[in-house]
Amino acid sequence: MTEKSGNAAENNIDYVVALDVGTSVIRVAGALVSDDNDIRVIGYKTVASSGIGGSGISSLDKLRDDISQAYSAVDTQVHGGIMQKYSDIDFDNPRIMVSVPGYFSASKNVDGTTPLHHQRVTTVQMAEATQNAASVSIDGYDLVGYAVNQYQVDSNERVVDPRGMVGGQLKVFIHAFYAKKDFLDNIRYALTPIRSKYAPDFMFSGYATARGLVIGPEKDIGVCVIDIGGSTADITIYDRGNLIFTNFCRFGAGMVTRDIAVMNGISERQAEQLKLRCGLADPDMADVREEIKVERNGLGDDITLQPRALAEAIEARYHNIFQNVLMSMKGVDPSCDLGSGVVLAGGGSSIRGIEKCFRKYLESNGISNIRSVRKAAFRETDVPPAEHEGTLKCSDLKEKMNPVADAVLVGLLKLSNDMEKTLDQAPKRGLARFVSKIWDWFNKSM
Repeated sequence: MTEKSGNAAENNIDYVVALDVGTSVIRVAGALVSDDNDIRVIGYKTVASSGIGGSGISSLDKLRDDISQAYSAVDTQVHGGIMQKYSDIDFDNPRIMVSVPGYFSASKNVDGTTPLHHQRVTTVQMAEATQNAASVSIDGYDLVGYAVNQYQVDSNERVVDPRGMVGGQLKVFIHAFYAKKDFLDNIRYALTPIRSKYAPDFMFSGYATARGLVIGPEKDIGVCVIDIGGSTADITIYDRGNLIFTNFCRFGAGMVTRDIAVMNGISERQAEQLKLRCGLADPDMADVREEIKVERNGLGDDITLQPRALAEAIEARYHNIFQNVLMSMKGVDPSCDLGSGVVLAGGGSSIRGIEKCFRKYLESNGISNIRSVRKAAFRETDVPPAEHEGTLKCSDLKEKMNPVADAVLVGLLKLSNDMEKTLDQAPKRGLARFVSKIWDWFNKSM
């Protein structure tokens, strides 16, 4: 699968399909991803999601059809375009990276140890400690991945690279991600339209979004990424370079849509279109001279809305969402500094005025430790934004990617380099897997 092509003789390139399983939208991207995290997106499609909601999968066949529709469009773009320029790459067997919605996810900070007997640390001991940490289980869930935060060798704490150090014990600290077993079983069936000899990899959608957005310096001084979807909001927090917290809450932008529908007696589909076309999360941005005419399509007489009144209703619901997001952050180390502030991502953060809406909520509740709030934007660049961060190119697509909502896809593509390729029919297990993973991770990081 890892083929070399043309001038990429020294740098392996994979064809990767990233799939975001959302309750409002299914997003699929196909991309060429190099070992150096250089990413070129060559296919992209979104379709309305009809088989999964805030409470789980409602129709497995519909979800499968939605995924098939989106993937088929991407496959057509790839096979009709750039594929001929990379004849040595196996486009028929892509890596498959799939987001796991917060509703189906769990995570925890865990550690693992291994004795050193006062010998020097090697990648074997690092793999043993990591395997011990990753062996921590949660009933009803499978481990889908983890992020290595740091190591400790006896009294030496916050060790980034312990290789060569001497001590009595090596300890590793990881942030582990889990997904519900029933979700994984069902989603594997829904993925059958995407044929590949490689098994799909899964990752919590909130972490994937953060991986697509934030870079090393932001992680060092502290940053919180809030990914607002249709039914949930995912939370990811970095501090001092470590991934210290992930969680979700069952409040999303779909509640805003429903509020608009109920208040005005229109369908939720109309309400969503109205929100996207005319919605504001900050009433101060509304033009009092304008009026919004809404056809009720047989549900009653047509109505006229004032933009400010619509914005006030939207703002009130977003304040409710932010309240529940912050409540879901309880348990975060109070010494955590968010020097890089809060980044708002996801389709629910695309609405105009959301940054000021969040700032107003913070001010009205006396929350002063969050220094800045900004809307997400993945960095499309031919120059790496920071060491080891790679480059991103996606400007040649027929359908333009959304830098706020599609950050999760960029993150999944980057994560494809962090996770091991596994043959669908013969998965690797045991210590060899961890040795390989640790070795690859350090080669990319150092």
